[in-house]
Parts: sequence; structure tokens; C-alpha cells
Amino acid sequence: PPHRERTFSRALVAVDDSATSKAALAFAARLSARLGTRLTLCSVVGLNGLAPTGDGVYSFESSMHAAAITLSQRVKATAGIADFLDDEIVVKGEPAAALEHTAMQRNCDLIIAGSHGRQGLRRALEGSVAETLARTSAVPVMIVPAHAEG
Repeated sequence: PPHRERTFSRALVAVDDSATSKAALAFAARLSARLGTRLTLCSVVGLNGLAPTGDGVYSFESSMHAAAITLSQRVKATAGIADFLDDEIVVKGEPAAALEHTAMQRNCDLIIAGSHGRQGLRRALEGSVAETLARTSAVPVMIVPAHAEG
């Protein structure tokens, strides 16, 4: 029989503490079950996500630690993901650029990110990491709407 090449051998999944992130993880688990795609889960700590320490200094360390805990809780809560998991990493930087850079570093051929699916003014004001990724990333991006969890 002819050898059929897998469509996506490695995917980077953007993970944070949002509902959209849950939907992206659930989608990634289904994709992996079907195609055998290996997963790297990645959380990004941006400058606006920094936690203030007691003396008014902002620290990447505590924010990155909190993101790592959230990441590991998400893995435990997502059925079927552990079998396909290669890595869980927390990086710092501007989210869209950091996700794309990490995907390229890890030789991923897909980035999976959740989206709130906001419209109009709210979207314009809040911006969207997923939308920025979809517009600018050299790595293909799959955007999973928040309501796609089931």
C-alpha cells in the first residue's frame, strides 16, 4: 500500500487559563488521536501578565511559575492528551511572536490557538493573539473557537 504522509506531525498548542485554551487543547487531543500529531504545549508570559512582588517590582519568575502550574493542571484535565505530549513550556515575550518563534524552534508544522470569536469594537479594543498569529505567522495556524470544546 502507498505510504500516506501525516498532515501534521508536530503541533504547538497555545495554553493559558482561558476557556478558549480549553477548546484548543480538546481539539489538539482529537487531532492527535486521529493523526498521531505530537504536541508541545506553550504558555507565554507577556509584559502585561507580570505579577508584582511585595516591593513593587514586577517579576517574570512568579508569573512564569504560575503559568507552569496552570499548564500542568490543563494537561491533567484534558482527556487523551498525555499520550501525545512531547513538552510543556513557558516562554516570555509578546504572545504571537513568542508562539511563532517557539513553534519554529521546535520544528512544529502547526500552531493551535483558541479564540473568543469577538466581533466589532470589543475585538478592536482587546485585540487577539490568535488573529495576530493567523495574519503574521510563517507556521500554519488553526484557530479553535471557544464554543468548539465539545
